[in-house]
Amino acid sequence: MLGTQAFDPFDALCGPYGVPTQVQFDSALGQPTDFSVAADGLHGLVTATYNGITGPTPILFDGTTWVVDVPRNVGAIRLATALSGGHMGTTGDVYGWLDHDKSPDPPIVVQYVFTTSWSAVVPNVDRSTILDLTTGNEVESDAGNGAKTRYVVELRHDFAGSLPAKLEILAASPAAPDTFAPTGFTDPINGIAGIAPTGGVLTGDHEIFVYSAKLGAVESHLFETPFSKFEFAAGSPIALLGVAGKADDQPWINGDCSQIWFRRDGVTWTAQKM
Repeated sequence: MLGTQAFDPFDALCGPYGVPTQVQFDSALGQPTDFSVAADGLHGLVTATYNGITGPTPILFDGTTWVVDVPRNVGAIRLATALSGGHMGTTGDVYGWLDHDKSPDPPIVVQYVFTTSWSAVVPNVDRSTILDLTTGNEVESDAGNGAKTRYVVELRHDFAGSLPAKLEILAASPAAPDTFAPTGFTDPINGIAGIAPTGGVLTGDHEIFVYSAKLGAVESHLFETPFSKFEFAAGSPIALLGVAGKADDQPWINGDCSQIWFRRDGVTWTAQKM
């Protein structure tokens, strides 16, 4: 349960993971953070400063280093100037957010797709007049006959930052693939006294949820929890990754969570399943 410091790695939902290594970024990317990657493992996104512009920046994995994705940076200035931040979806789309500081209108989550440049999808994924909204990942599960059910992880913050953020998972059915609605799947996590979630991501089959959270005065750590009875309970710390006194946040995983990425000490790390 939440608060357990370790458990038998054979019972781990994700991993068990080996020793984390630092993710390597092209030196042209200034202060990269908020790392995310599509299901292909090659196309990613970071918030970074590139060519004097700071914002969501498409990147590409060359086998050892994440470099600037030059073709997908055609028109990428639009991402950097239009969005407060963003993460990459399963197929390489961007699920970005515009907060109340940057937008004169209510904060929104919006999907951007790339053809020869980036363009926004209508309607917006979500909007709020009282909350800032940021995304985790987006996954698409098979609903049969070529149809997909889409899920987007979301973190909801009040403008003043006086209350802990809340996790939500939005879903869009095959019948209305662009209409997202809250599922309440993460209500048990949000209901824990003293918890302050800082991020979350789903496996490709949406059966495992990985999230980062503070509990009371303790620094943010990584947790995993299985989908059971249409909800995600608190779960357990991710085996072998936590370090006492070190805060971990910005989790990201591949489809089966055999690889994880996260931020610690302002650095992006990754670990592989042993």
